[in-house]
Amino acid sequence: MGRLSIKTVCKGTALLIFVILQGLNAETAATTSTSTLSTESQTTPATTSSPSTESQTSAPSTPATTSSSSTESQTSAPTTPATISSLSTESQTSAPSTPATTSSSSTESQTSAPTTPATISSLSTESQTSAPSTPATTSSPSTKSETSAPSTPATTSSPSTKSETSAPSTTNAIENLTVTEISTSFVLLKWDKQLEMGSSFKVNWTADETHGNVTVTVPNVTVTGLIAGVNYTFCITVVVADTSTEPVCISAWTKPDVIMNLTADDITTSSVLLNWIKPNGQSSHYRVEYEDKNVIAENTSIKINDLIPGAQYTFRVFAVAADNETKGRANQISLYTKPDVIKNFTVSKITTSSVFLTWAEPFGNRSFFKLNWTDENLDLNRKAVETNNTSYHITGLNAGVNYTFCITAAAADQSTEGETLCISNYTRPNVASNLTVSEITPSSVFLTWEEPLGNRSFFKIQWTSDKTNGSSTTNNTSYNITGLTAGVNYTFIITAVAADRSTEGGSVVTSKYTKPDVIMNLTADDITTSSVLLNWIKPNGQSSHYRVEYEDTIVITEKTSIKINDLIPGAQYTFRVFAVAADNETKGRANQISLYTKPDVIMNFTVSTITTSSVFLTWAEPFGNRSFFKLNWTDENLDLNRKAVETNNTSYHITGLNAGVNYTFCITAVAADQSTEGETLCISNYTKPGVIRNLTVNNITTSSVFLTWNEPGGNRDFFKIQWTDEKTNRNSTTNTSYHITGLNAGVNYTFCITAVAADQATEGETVCISNYTKPDVIRNLSVNNITTSSVFLTWNEPGGNRDFFKIQWTDEKTNRNSTTNTSYHITGLNAGVNYTFCITAVAADQATEGETVCISNYTKPNMIINLTVSEITPSSVFLTWEEPVGHRSFFKIQWTGDKTNANSTTSNTSYHITGLTAGVNYTFIITAVAADRSTEGESVVTSKYTKPDVIMNLTADNITTSSVLLNWIKPNGQSSHYRVEYEDTNVITEKTSIKIIDLIPGAQYTFRVFAVAADNETKGRANQISLYTSKSSDWMFNLNDTSAPNHLIVSSLEWKTVQQHLKHLQMLKLLYELLIVSMF
Repeated sequence: MGRLSIKTVCKGTALLIFVILQGLNAETAATTSTSTLSTESQTTPATTSSPSTESQTSAPSTPATTSSSSTESQTSAPTTPATISSLSTESQTSAPSTPATTSSSSTESQTSAPTTPATISSLSTESQTSAPSTPATTSSPSTKSETSAPSTPATTSSPSTKSETSAPSTTNAIENLTVTEISTSFVLLKWDKQLEMGSSFKVNWTADETHGNVTVTVPNVTVTGLIAGVNYTFCITVVVADTSTEPVCISAWTKPDVIMNLTADDITTSSVLLNWIKPNGQSSHYRVEYEDKNVIAENTSIKINDLIPGAQYTFRVFAVAADNETKGRANQISLYTKPDVIKNFTVSKITTSSVFLTWAEPFGNRSFFKLNWTDENLDLNRKAVETNNTSYHITGLNAGVNYTFCITAAAADQSTEGETLCISNYTRPNVASNLTVSEITPSSVFLTWEEPLGNRSFFKIQWTSDKTNGSSTTNNTSYNITGLTAGVNYTFIITAVAADRSTEGGSVVTSKYTKPDVIMNLTADDITTSSVLLNWIKPNGQSSHYRVEYEDTIVITEKTSIKINDLIPGAQYTFRVFAVAADNETKGRANQISLYTKPDVIMNFTVSTITTSSVFLTWAEPFGNRSFFKLNWTDENLDLNRKAVETNNTSYHITGLNAGVNYTFCITAVAADQSTEGETLCISNYTKPGVIRNLTVNNITTSSVFLTWNEPGGNRDFFKIQWTDEKTNRNSTTNTSYHITGLNAGVNYTFCITAVAADQATEGETVCISNYTKPDVIRNLSVNNITTSSVFLTWNEPGGNRDFFKIQWTDEKTNRNSTTNTSYHITGLNAGVNYTFCITAVAADQATEGETVCISNYTKPNMIINLTVSEITPSSVFLTWEEPVGHRSFFKIQWTGDKTNANSTTSNTSYHITGLTAGVNYTFIITAVAADRSTEGESVVTSKYTKPDVIMNLTADNITTSSVLLNWIKPNGQSSHYRVEYEDTNVITEKTSIKIIDLIPGAQYTFRVFAVAADNETKGRANQISLYTSKSSDWMFNLNDTSAPNHLIVSSLEWKTVQQHLKHLQMLKLLYELLIVSMF
């Protein structure tokens, strides 16, 4: 079949469209002539709505901007008082007029008003439907016809069609002209009047020197740009062609503007002065409102009187127009009047540190009282406190200070204060402290005390006894009272007085005796080694008894003599005798005497530390005291007194004697007077033989030593040899050397040599020397618990004794330490280094060492750090890590996963592993190995998934306006699920297909599909596809469905018309598709 030319197809299409449109017009005219209905209009005292066959929707008045469009329609559908819906090819909406700007558009006729200083907004449509605006507004139905019916107060229904007959038109005047809304700069006018074809409303306004006009086609207008507080006259006329009706006028005042900068000054307890700035525009006067009162002011200030003290007031000031009624928006200010002054302010209960303040409640209101106080040195506000009571107890004051107390009532705003009232008063002076009586004599005392805290002017002093009273004053903290009687009890009273010379503090009181006088003619008789008799004469004045003091002893007597017993022999005593007053404490000046008792005999005289040329004499200190000892000694050839010496000690070392000689030693105690001696005591003894010299220990082994020494001076018979460890061993020799065997290893032995005289009893001084045998060698040295920085050494205890083990280890340098255990933990080593460890047993002398045993071992290499897996693909990964601290030879690499185990080695810090399976979790293990190729460090392990492979054969099927079905083939290797990404959406699926829904019709989408590993993170490379969804055809109805769509409410007749239209549109669609096919 040959293809039609485009020109032929277009001609056929145009002819078909013309035929279809002719049929549509014929059907529409038939429908219009048979379906003409009228609407019902109801008028009420409130809002009346008017349905119209051409415009059937009315909206309430709102302050927002409303737009209205209208097109011409030649058919109208009937409506009912219930739900009224209309299906029309026109848009038929009208919006109410509001104080805001309203726009109006019409496809058939438009009227433009002249521009004036005020902005005019009018609402105009072909169908004259308006929303209610005032209680008196009435709407009447209207259609675009040549016949109109007058509206009446009653409910009237008037059918109207576009026919050749019409009712006679009326030219009635404007009705119900009202001003519905007034501000400082605009008014909203509304009236009742329906316009005829070609007519309009002309609005004029005038005021003083201002005027303006505008023409509108709707019964309302908003006039803006007016001056505040001005009386305007607004006139409305109906203009038809070149004629107009009589104007209907109304006058209204714009609201005055708000006043500015309202302030309150000169606030007192009962008045306040308000000031403000005149508002913009005009105003006649001002109204001030507060509480229930109104005050009129002609000026921009006013003084308000007769207010309550401490009360809060809110003053609202309005500007009022010349009509005395129209007022602007208020500006307001809130404030408190000052509280009233406080009365009856008194100070009571005055102490050294506190006062109690009371006062009467002031007239009016107050929130609290602010109280502060000061002396001349403190700031007034530094002590401010607040209270709600009419009394306050102030503490923490200083004694004797003149304080000024001030109180102020404060209002509830925490800042407005009334007049301050002050009063001054002294606190009581504090009591003097630490009153002491010193320098007590038989006729005077000296009083001292500490200055009391706070202030004072002077002190009053009083003293009394049985027959004596006295008083005085002083500015000092001390006073000397004279002319008293010796040994008498006096009471002393000190009182601090304030600067007013009348306010006194508490008194401090103390009592003291004057000292008795000194005794006379003190003597000592009958002195022995342990007693003395004292005698004296009675002193002048009064006394109760006598006290005798010596050493740490006190003896009391009422007589003028006393015998003192139990004294120490040879001791010096000072006896002090006092006369004591009746208080048993106050004593007079002492009279004293000093003397010595006789010394006692010496005891326990012994000879010790006998050497070849000296002896050491010791003896017990005789009971009592002595001055020194006189000592002498002799042999059978020397005179006894020829060697006499003196000593103060109870021992004496006599040297220069001959070895082996019998000496006689004598000693005598001498008193401190250098002449009185005790009984002489003597003792005899021999000196010791000479001592050997240069004893040495040689040839020391683990079990023997060899001793040698030099011959001592003088004579000897043989040498006695002893050596000890836990037990003592003895032997003797006439030689000057000796070999000792059978000793234990590592033991400290003491070897002693003594020269013995011929009497077989007298021995010279023993010479000893100590030495350790060598410790034995350790056994089974081993290295355990090897780490990167430490090893643990263990060994067996050697035979015999040892004190500790010396440990040495070396790499590039030698390190030393010691331990008493048979193991040692060496730390601080370097990783991967070959160390030599040596152990030596050391004896207790810290010097004698056994044989050294050594062993070598590597420390473990350190663990690598920062192992990372990068460059992950479906079949390979690239491992990198940082060099471990310390040394290593190479790295051992292992990896496992998906039944795969493999390993390798490298000297580098990276390794590329290939031949892996896609989407599999592999575990990678890196271990550093030391140079012995066997010592391994701690392994570092990490796991990673290889990337899943890319999916294959991604296709899109079943593409609709809102969905698409994606299909693909599972990738090589492993994967857990699939992620589909498009726009800002992610979708997860475990299958190899997914249906994507909720798409936008006719939109382009790019779908990217990834295979995801089991860790839900590692994803393979995406495969993607781009497509468009189908265009929407939801506007087509089911032509076999005779029911109307749910979103339309029409009559059955209207629906049939719609169905006929749709059939033709369907034919047009088929023709369009045929045209497209033919072209391509």
